[in-house]
Amino acid sequence: MFADLLESLTAETAFADLDRSQRDFEARPQDKTLQRAYGLALFDMGFAERALTILSPLVDTTRLDDAAVTLVIGHCHSALGDIYHAVAAYRLLLGSSEPDARSIAYWSLADLKQYRLSKAELTGLQQHLKDAQDTAQIHLAEFAIAWALDLAGDYAEAFSRLQQANQKVAVHRHYPAILYNQQLAGLDRQQPQQPKPHAPCPTPLLIVGLPRSGSTLLEQLLASSPMIASTHELPFVQHMAETISAKAGPLSLYDVQFDAAQAQSLRDVYLQQVARYLPGSAPFFVDKWLDNFWYAPLIFDLFPEARMLSVSRDIADNLIGLFRQYFGAGNGFAFDLKAALHYCSVYLSAMTKLQQRYPRQVMIVDYQNLVTKTPAAMAQIAQFCGFDPITNPQGLSQPSGPIMTPSGNQLRDGISTRYLNQSAHYADGLAPFQTQIRLLENRRAALLSTT
Repeated sequence: MFADLLESLTAETAFADLDRSQRDFEARPQDKTLQRAYGLALFDMGFAERALTILSPLVDTTRLDDAAVTLVIGHCHSALGDIYHAVAAYRLLLGSSEPDARSIAYWSLADLKQYRLSKAELTGLQQHLKDAQDTAQIHLAEFAIAWALDLAGDYAEAFSRLQQANQKVAVHRHYPAILYNQQLAGLDRQQPQQPKPHAPCPTPLLIVGLPRSGSTLLEQLLASSPMIASTHELPFVQHMAETISAKAGPLSLYDVQFDAAQAQSLRDVYLQQVARYLPGSAPFFVDKWLDNFWYAPLIFDLFPEARMLSVSRDIADNLIGLFRQYFGAGNGFAFDLKAALHYCSVYLSAMTKLQQRYPRQVMIVDYQNLVTKTPAAMAQIAQFCGFDPITNPQGLSQPSGPIMTPSGNQLRDGISTRYLNQSAHYADGLAPFQTQIRLLENRRAALLSTT
């Protein structure tokens, strides 16, 4: 089984499409179609700066020639912190004759977080919502108007619009509650293994948890240390776990065990993929893939030296953060408050199990402490992980590399307490769920007290 597994992991690398596109483009650099494919593949893998270099010559910034390329160029500028040019690209997309492209453009502008639609843009968005109700991407325009209403202080109407937008997405984005219950039960089946001998390598610092909890803030704080390299949202552990599950036959992921040689081979596969994002030789690197807590037994079997960090945010604030955000893939729980409450519950249960089982490898970080007591919080994390204290943990004016997540532009304003207690604006909308929220908040407090 292992030989077949290893062959699958090495043959189906995450970079296969990117490497193929690069070879094709380098063989025929004058071919605009190949140039386009290569640039889009670079962006998909998180290489925003290189993608921008490849794609920019393909468009005229004064007219809309290629909607997909214009959109990705806007996303590249956003990831690199160039809001002026990101706005210019998205505004160009507003001129599309396709209603779906305009919906995407409105949401892209809103998703900059700090951008306020002009009066003309807001009028255009309101008219678009009337004219394009039956189009496939209209939910994006509804998310956009909700953000505009939030910025204007009309929280009741913003929540109403969020309900409409989320309901449209939830119809098509299934939330597999039973699967998560099964995964939670599976965490009990595998006990910690004795550490295996392994070749030295940079230490992975895995950031896991709920979306919109402060994970990108933690990533950037860690990356401000010269000892820690920032990477990208890396799906490599999940891909490995899914491949193991597919090859394990009647066994589950939690039943499979590897000897030292096999574990080293799997370490090597993972590290070869991560190496594409590591610019130097820092002794630590960040792997931020929020679902990786589900694979903690596999991770700590292969990397006993790894550390897993999960930012924990006030439940109500986290719920509203999820409900206000459109996720292009996955996170089906985010579009229904009942589903989000269920996922918050299984997350807390999972982290409680993991923190008890791996107390020297799993740490829960309180978001409130992270933004109000940043030096002390980062000193605790440094001690837990084994790196030197960060000299200036509050200096985020120059983030480490592109930030591909929605909170990137918020972080460029520096660490702020403005996102604490944001759910208070939506208290009426959350009122039917207050009992569940209080119960989950009590569980969260208990989990934090053990860290």
